[in-house]
This record gives sequence, structure tokens and C-alpha cells, in this order.
Amino acid sequence: MHRKLLITQPWPASYVTELDSMVSLLESRGFEVVLDKSERNLTESELIKVLPGIDVHIAGVDQYTDKVMAAADKLSLICRIGVGVENVNIEAASAKGILVTNTPGAGAETVAEFTFGLMMALTRRIAVSQEVVRSGKWNRSMGRSIIGKKLGIIGFGNIGAALSKMVSGFNMNIVVYDPYMNAETAAKHGIQLVSLPELLRESDYVSVHVPFNSGTENMIGQKELALMKPSAMLINTSRGGIVNEAALHDALKNGIIDSAALDVFSQEPPPPDHPLLKLPNVLVTAHNAGTTYEGRNKLMEACVRTVIDVADGKQPAGLKNPLVWGRARMFSSEFRTSHSSVEQAQS
Repeated sequence: MHRKLLITQPWPASYVTELDSMVSLLESRGFEVVLDKSERNLTESELIKVLPGIDVHIAGVDQYTDKVMAAADKLSLICRIGVGVENVNIEAASAKGILVTNTPGAGAETVAEFTFGLMMALTRRIAVSQEVVRSGKWNRSMGRSIIGKKLGIIGFGNIGAALSKMVSGFNMNIVVYDPYMNAETAAKHGIQLVSLPELLRESDYVSVHVPFNSGTENMIGQKELALMKPSAMLINTSRGGIVNEAALHDALKNGIIDSAALDVFSQEPPPPDHPLLKLPNVLVTAHNAGTTYEGRNKLMEACVRTVIDVADGKQPAGLKNPLVWGRARMFSSEFRTSHSSVEQAQS
């Protein structure tokens, strides 16, 4: 008996150029792969319809509510393609013995290089200059130099660390706010740990790299923005809602800070009349930081590896509910028996 594995992803399957070989690998390990072709994240009602009979889900930002968990009659593993798991009710998953994992580190460099690209675009006024030329004018846009400036990184996980390494050739001074990091680790990376207020006051660039949760919601608001330099630039490629959008609009409109680059919004896509979209000192992109062929392949490959590791009894690095390990559905005698019989039949 095959185990059914569902793949949903909010982008065309063609973005994952090695998907066919990954599906073949999963099939060789006894999984029947079901590829959802809607190319978007599934809603609560859609998941409730599609999940019955599914054992494993390689998921995008599909809405895993407690009602969805109740409808998941056979589900044993959810692997989030990416880092954020705010779309998954982990408590409800744990109650049913469903493992929830993400893909830490996979694609971190992809997001970091996009973040650096946004920094450069803001600094050299690239988007502004393009609009000037397209309008038929030939006016030069005065920018600044990035070399020797101070970069403040909020959250020094895989992406923050990759960004720090990426800017090393530009002689940037790096300060970090991360309450989970110790001085020994900071010294190893050659960065300076500071408080959040100190980072905001000192930095020429502030780049946000923390997950969205109750502790980080509106982490950067009116009070925090008021601490920043008038020449400072804010970049957010993590999640919408971490930066208070109303406060940011006021800060940008009133010259509290120089400019901002946003790849994420609290509502995606943002409404056409969103106030931030009307400001000339805001650079906006469509949650695009992880969108490269290489990045998509790495993320999918990480989830495929997670599925195989869990099936082999190896605890994955991205497990978000480790207390469930050992009593998860995938370790049931029914799963073990069927999985072993499939492998024996194929050997």
C-alpha cells in the first residue's frame, strides 16, 4: 500500500526545474505523489476537501487551522517549503501526532542576495532613475555609497548570517540584535551584539530577518522608527506585520527616515490604494526574495529530504514540535508495515 504525498506550492511547477527527479525519488521510496496544480496557497475549506487520505504534505503557506487538522484523517507530516510556520496550528497538529517541519537554511543565500539587491537599489536610487529615463528625461539621481556604512541586522538566523557574509567585501560595520544569540557566537561571526534601540540609532541600514509571531508583531513601530537616523533605510524581506505599516508610512512621509524597501506586507497582495504604494521613497516587490530557480530547487529538495529522513526514523533539523517525535503517526505500526512492504516489493 502506497502512502499518499501531496505537494502544494504557490508558484508554477516549472519554477522547480528538478521537480521530476524529486518526485521520482519519492515514488521509489513508496510514496504516491499528488501534485496540486492550482499554483497558490490553499484555503481552510480547500484543504479540508483535499486532505482526507493524504499521509504527507509538502506545503506552501496553506491555511492549517484546527478545523483542517480535524479533517486530516491520515496526515502524519507537514513540511513547510520555507521558514515561516505561522500558517500552521502547531498545537492542533501536535495533538494529533502530526509532525510539523520547515526548511531552515535552504534558500537563505537566495533571500540574502535579494536583500542586498534592495539595499543597493535604495542607495543608488536605481528604481527612481529608471522611471526618470522611461518618462523621457535624462536627469541623474543622486545616491550614496554603501561602502563603510553600518548595517543593522535584526535576527541573526541563516538569512541574517548569509547577509553578513555577503556584505563583508563592502567594508560595512555590522551590528546585530538577536536575543537568542550569545557573545561567543557573535565573536565567531565577527559581528557586534547590541540592543534594539542601539541598533536603530546607529545603523545606516536596518534589515529585518525574524519570523512573524506574537513577540515580533509590530516590532518596528512609531517609537522604534523615531530612533533611526533621518538618512537611514529600512529593508524588510521577512514577513509583513513585523513593521507597522501605518507608522512606517508616517515616518517616510515626514522625513523621519530616508526610505524603505518592502518585499512583504501584512496583506498580500496589498490593496491598490495602500498608502505605502503612493510614496516615492518606497521600493516594493511581490514577496520575491526567495524566487530563483536555484532557491526553489533547494527548498523543495530540503522537504523531500525531510520526508525521507522522517520515514527512515531520522529526526529532521527543522522539526517545530519535537515533543511529538517518537509518537508521530508516521512511526505507527501500520505505516511501518506498509512502508516496508512497498520497499521489499521494489527491491
